[in-house]
Amino acid sequence: MIKVLIVVSGLVMFVPDTPNNTVTALLVGTKSMRGMVEHIPQLHLYPASSSSQSWNLEHQVNNSVLIRVKAKNRLSINLDAKKDYAQMSQLTTGAKVKPECLAGKCKQVAATVRFEGGWQTRPLQRCSDEWSFPVSFEKEIVKSGFRKPPAFDKPLKSQPPRRLATGLALEADIEKLEDLRLEIKGASQKLQLAKPGKCKRWRGTDEPCVIIEVENWAVPTPPLCGKNKPDPCRPDRHFAMFYDLLVNPPANGDRWLPYAVSPAADLKCPSSGDTKPAIRCPTTF
Repeated sequence: MIKVLIVVSGLVMFVPDTPNNTVTALLVGTKSMRGMVEHIPQLHLYPASSSSQSWNLEHQVNNSVLIRVKAKNRLSINLDAKKDYAQMSQLTTGAKVKPECLAGKCKQVAATVRFEGGWQTRPLQRCSDEWSFPVSFEKEIVKSGFRKPPAFDKPLKSQPPRRLATGLALEADIEKLEDLRLEIKGASQKLQLAKPGKCKRWRGTDEPCVIIEVENWAVPTPPLCGKNKPDPCRPDRHFAMFYDLLVNPPANGDRWLPYAVSPAADLKCPSSGDTKPAIRCPTTF
């Protein structure tokens, strides 16, 4: 048996299509957005060699990715993890994604990744620092509510502070590598098993595994805050970009954004070993 693990994180919106049993991840494009930190949509495959294979998915002629699995004893995508994420339907009325964005044909979407087949999902904690590592959502301690810019002084009462997942794991069991298909820009990719050490680090066991990471993180910039001044990192301003994918987006000043209400000491990324606050960039459904 081969374990498959896909980790998706960064500025990503998940759009389930229940009738067709698919989930499409929209990797938000920021290059053309004035005043927005650039995000780089990438896919990494961790093979048996020491380095990973990587693809930059930014606005290509065909910027779509398909990941299909023929999973043992499972035909549908289990979305039980959805409850642990920020959800646009709870933050604005009529949260319908523009059809052209869902197809990856609007300027706000840099790439699309479509998942098909028998996937199991679970929430993860993922931080933007490149040296940090995806860890179990159970280790997340920061609670976030939702507030509006610029003052961020009035919370959304219908959404009390709670832990928000910042990465999504999609997992499946396959019998052979041929049961998993990865297409990037229409071309099928050759898959490999990851090193046993990587399987142990990413999954907690040495069982044979395939590891793929899809991310859309901001280009590194000088930190806006530090251990003694965490407030600039409390609101996640990048989240405002998700509203631009909707058919009827609210005005910029009327967008609810995740706002960390936990003590400053809790705002760190525990997996990095550092104590400075970090932008969390929660994904959304």
